[in-house]
Amino acid sequence: MKRLLTRLTFAVGLAAPLLAVHADEQVKRGEYLARAADCMACHTAPGGAPYAGGLPILSPFGTIYGTNITPSKEHGIGLYNDDEFFAALTEGKRRDGANLYPAMPYTSYHLMPRADSDAIHAYLKTIEPIERAAPVTSLSFPFNVRLGLTGWNMLYGKDVKLEPAEGKGEAWKRGQYMVDVLGHCGECHTPRGLPGAMQMDKRMTGGILNGYLAPSLLATDLAARGWNQQDLSTFLKHGMSAQGTMFNEMFPVFHNSTQGLSDADLA
Repeated sequence: MKRLLTRLTFAVGLAAPLLAVHADEQVKRGEYLARAADCMACHTAPGGAPYAGGLPILSPFGTIYGTNITPSKEHGIGLYNDDEFFAALTEGKRRDGANLYPAMPYTSYHLMPRADSDAIHAYLKTIEPIERAAPVTSLSFPFNVRLGLTGWNMLYGKDVKLEPAEGKGEAWKRGQYMVDVLGHCGECHTPRGLPGAMQMDKRMTGGILNGYLAPSLLATDLAARGWNQQDLSTFLKHGMSAQGTMFNEMFPVFHNSTQGLSDADLA
């Protein structure tokens, strides 16, 4: 029996460093994915602590406030387990079962694999908890009835679909994931109808965001405006290119997300 316990102790001693390395790698990967998913832009108020919430997000239905997603147990997501975090990210479900407003782009994130969600959650659990409540979203009736979003989600919650990838290379597949899921570009660059849902037959043809035009990202339209692949990569990495400079609603995306992406993910 003593020999068995000695062997078990030895095995645990060998496994512990490997588990620690895996955890560190997951957190590092989650930090990169959180940047690629542009979490900070919507969950950080101007001048506020990162991820502590409070950013006012204007919508046709009223002002929605970005929530605190630091690991604060009282004001943030400190009580969320991995399952609950995945449900919030991909289904728009809060820990208490209430529906999130689709200002949270779960309509794109619903295609995110569980491993990526777990990595993002692992990273967020390592940041400083901010013990401050974000402003509470308070919309007028009937938009304040979150239960009504159940029907909305059934109709529109999973409208975003990936194109068939048969015959495509790994770079194309990664690009599609970065654009359609993590980067959720279509959420701003697609027009929306009266219910506030993206008009999928006009996907990426351009949209209006807070009075500004988010232009078409269709390849033909980009080419007609003089963009090529290198220009786009430069624009996203450095905030400027021959076509112009980042400003308005796109600047936070550059500042918090795209400038930190790898060259491979921007190619």
